[in-house]
Amino acid sequence: MNNEPVRSSDEKISENKAAETSAEETAEVKALSDNEVTAHTSSLWKYNPIPEKPEKYPEYRHSYGVDPDNRLSVTAARVRGKMHKHDGTNCDDWYEYDFGGGMAFAAVADGAGSKLFSRIGAKTACEAAVKVMKQDFTEYFNSNTEAVSYAARPYSDPEFNRVCSELAGMIRNAASYAAKAVEDEAETRKSDKELIEAAGREPVLSDFSATLLIAAVIPVISEETGNAESLVISVQLGDGMIAAVNGDGEYPNALSLMGAADSGEFSGETDFITSPKMKTPEAIMKRTKITRRPCTHVMLMSDGVADDYFPNDPEMLRLFMDLSANGIIPAADAEITDVNRPYISRIPRPEKNIWVNDNDVTFEYQYISKVCEETGLSEEQLWSMPDVAAAASLRSFGIEVCSDPSEQLEKWLDNYVRRGSFDDRTLLIIGIDNTLAGKGQDIQ
Repeated sequence: MNNEPVRSSDEKISENKAAETSAEETAEVKALSDNEVTAHTSSLWKYNPIPEKPEKYPEYRHSYGVDPDNRLSVTAARVRGKMHKHDGTNCDDWYEYDFGGGMAFAAVADGAGSKLFSRIGAKTACEAAVKVMKQDFTEYFNSNTEAVSYAARPYSDPEFNRVCSELAGMIRNAASYAAKAVEDEAETRKSDKELIEAAGREPVLSDFSATLLIAAVIPVISEETGNAESLVISVQLGDGMIAAVNGDGEYPNALSLMGAADSGEFSGETDFITSPKMKTPEAIMKRTKITRRPCTHVMLMSDGVADDYFPNDPEMLRLFMDLSANGIIPAADAEITDVNRPYISRIPRPEKNIWVNDNDVTFEYQYISKVCEETGLSEEQLWSMPDVAAAASLRSFGIEVCSDPSEQLEKWLDNYVRRGSFDDRTLLIIGIDNTLAGKGQDIQ
């Protein structure tokens, strides 16, 4: 019987099936824990480099940036999934971001795994969307000097609703522009000899299929409360997730999901920006979301991450805590007290994970799910006990982390283990420093 991972739909692999196959070949069949399954299947995965042709994309990419006012930051990374490493194929994800006028603009796209040149579509869509968002939003606020104050008014105020409606129109325009950019790229590439050779025919639009998640983040000071908030406008076409998180808030109110995964006509099928029904204004309008709330981070991610934290409400908060525990989002030092000492004493040491690229190399990472299991705390209880959460961090165990948070994010995305997880992983985190609220002009 073949022990190597097998394909399922859309070029994916089932670790559950691999574990079951292995169990059938052993003398004793027993239920395996997630850790036992992943430890066993790690030896089944192979690492093969990306081919030089056609259109080789980098296996890894990470970026860290801060806006000129130091109010907004972006930490982002994308990594090639285990399935692509096993097959020796390209990563299909991409991301882009930019700052302008005291705002942040971001895009994440996931190329369809079964389409030959989807990575080109993903990159093209991200670049086009961010370019147009920055251009349109900055021009709008520069020519409407009172708009930023209107954006801070109560929800019931007509001017607030007018501004939101106009901003929503602009972000929908960015999504439409991105779709048109992919169409134009596909048309241009019809004569690309390298792509023709790879496909054995002229490329067609569907070869460039990709999802697209875009967001604009605008820090404001609420007119009602005087507190720092963020106006977040987003469009999500396809699967993945956009989530706004208030790391300083109480658990029940800390999360706002800014999208929902689209599904096509059949189960497990995803709609893409190249899909005919996505070309209508109504389809994009349906997928446009706006919120204004206290917020410290906005996260955009491909389904390679979002599916590992399902159901996304509330599991995006576990993702946030994992990012903090693993040195990607800053965490305060833990203060040990008589109340929290019993819990801190039961925090497990971070787990060693085998690197797919080289089975002789291991990395240590902390898992909040394991911390909750060992301490007996629920995720909500752990959220409300930041000193206990901080004591679970890599730093608390003396484990070195990268000085560049995006490099640390890249390593973590490449190596954290989740049963059944083998897709490309991309995560972009917009950080908002609310301590600087009101100390500079938000829109310039």
